Amino acid sequence: VDLTEPEAQPEQLHPRFDQRVFTAQERGQIAASAEPHRTRWMLWASKESTYKAAYKISSAVRFIPVQFATNLDPCGTGTVRYKDDDYAVVVIHSKRWIHAVTVYGVHGASGSSPISGVMEYAPDRFRISLNRAEKGYVYAAVQPIGNAPDGSGSSVSRNLVRQTMGEILALNPKKLEVIKTGKAPQLALEHRVIEADLSLSHHGLFVAFACFVEGLDQPF
Repeated sequence: VDLTEPEAQPEQLHPRFDQRVFTAQERGQIAASAEPHRTRWMLWASKESTYKAAYKISSAVRFIPVQFATNLDPCGTGTVRYKDDDYAVVVIHSKRWIHAVTVYGVHGASGSSPISGVMEYAPDRFRISLNRAEKGYVYAAVQPIGNAPDGSGSSVSRNLVRQTMGEILALNPKKLEVIKTGKAPQLALEHRVIEADLSLSHHGLFVAFACFVEGLDQPF
């Protein structure tokens, strides 16, 4: 979420937006927050990220935000419950953006995320590797679009994936591709699909991705 986008500002939201999107507990958390604008979109990003994870398990899942019940601690880690399933979530944020990463199949104490993270900052860029205990790492990064030639951010997000995952996999980024088969993007090496779970996102002036390669157990 680009926190600076005009459409994301509180005065631009429908009067019933919070009631339609958030549970009573979540609305209470927003109301009690010292930064309700940020808290609102942290909860939203958690729901949207969890929907993407749930949809990969079952294409029958529909994004009805209020059905994704979020339990975040002040640091932005926690769980999202959808129907009878709990998903672990980590919300990374700066002054200008929010990025949520959700994984399924790892369990911690009630309301807590079993994921630990290693973070790396660089000018205009943020990267995090999330340790899924014995399952390996989820790699995520956020970057501003800048002066993208196509204006859509598509080329920037794909280049971010190639550069980051090329470093992690010790591969030449120029030989990596982000291709689309069906509805989901996939990572490929010289046209051969790599077994990885990849998700891309774009909002406003920022692009981001998250990628999990099972068994890959090194942080940035």
